[in-house]
Amino acid sequence: MVENKNDKIAKGLMADKLDGYLPTREDVDDAFEVPVPLSERARVRGRGEYGVPVMGSKTSSLSRRDWVARNPALETPHVLSKPKADEKLLRIKYMTRIVGDEAVYLQEDWDEAVSEVVKMMLDCAEGVGLVVKNGALGQAMRLVVGQAMLEDMYYMCDSGDVLKVRVEG
Repeated sequence: MVENKNDKIAKGLMADKLDGYLPTREDVDDAFEVPVPLSERARVRGRGEYGVPVMGSKTSSLSRRDWVARNPALETPHVLSKPKADEKLLRIKYMTRIVGDEAVYLQEDWDEAVSEVVKMMLDCAEGVGLVVKNGALGQAMRLVVGQAMLEDMYYMCDSGDVLKVRVEG
């Protein structure tokens, strides 16, 4: 293709106007850094090829006291999960149907509400320094807490009315 005089003038004017707007080769190279292979990162951090700590490496573990001193929010872990739990519980609250003098939950919603309550209880216990020994405690607590909530608690409407709780499904 033959370039005419007007094309050369247009290219020159565009080059002058776009000078500084287009990235240079160095800018592009800096933006797309090549990642360091895992084996090199592992050697730098004192870890083996699969990210497992290597015996005799210079990495040290912290005691619980030091870890909590660095991360004070861990002293009461329930504070970190409370907004998410509140959001779930409010969603479940407004999905409850009012039938006569009863508040009716679907089984899935009830199970989710009980699970959130138990999670918050376990988080509070963790804030006191207690740690769950095995996973069976969570299931047992869900059964006991769910039964207690069903028998000994009422649903309070926005209007202030108190209703019995019933689970369907």
